[in-house]
Amino acid sequence: MPTLFLKIVENDNINMKINLDLRNDDDVQLQNYRYILVNSSKEIIQSGKVTGNYVQVNNLDPDKVFTLKIYADIDLEDGKGLIEDIMLKDINLVTLPISSLGYIHLKTAISDVTDSSA
Repeated sequence: MPTLFLKIVENDNINMKINLDLRNDDDVQLQNYRYILVNSSKEIIQSGKVTGNYVQVNNLDPDKVFTLKIYADIDLEDGKGLIEDIMLKDINLVTLPISSLGYIHLKTAISDVTDSSA
C-alpha cells in the first residue's frame, strides 16, 4: 500500500503550497490521483488532479482552518480489482491572519481650512 507524507512548504494569508512525498515501494498502480480541499463546514473549496509533487491552493480566506485530502483509485493486484476513492492522507491547514503582514503606522495632521485660505 502506498504511503503519502505531506509537508507545507509555503503558507501566506491566502495561498498554500504542499509537498507530496509518495512512497510506493510495491509499485502499486494509482489512478485518478486527486485532492480535495474542504473548509471547517465540510464544503469543498477546491479540488483537482495531482500532477506532480506539489498541490497549490489559492485564494483562501485568511486565518481559517481547511482540510486537504488526497485520494486515489488503486489496484493492489490481489485479484480484487480496482479499489476506488482510497484516502491516502489528510492534513489540517491554517492560513495566516492578515495581521501577519505587519502593521502600518500613519501620522495624520489636521489643518484648519477657511474660505479665505482655500
